[in-house]
Amino acid sequence: MASKREIAEDIRQQFGNVLSQNQVQKYLGRGDAATAEFLQGVPFVREHRKKNFLAIDIARRLYELQQAAY
Repeated sequence: MASKREIAEDIRQQFGNVLSQNQVQKYLGRGDAATAEFLQGVPFVREHRKKNFLAIDIARRLYELQQAAY
């Protein structure tokens, strides 16, 4: 089981610290609907019409889901 820090570092290595929804989808390997469901409740910054997510927030969500699975 990966720690939140390890997950965030992996995301940063692949995409940097700020991810678009499309990049989150690529990282998760999920479809549009599953990614949208995953991102419910994750804080975002809106840049024009585009939502951007911080790597640490995506890592936190993944870590929470990982913990809930055990």
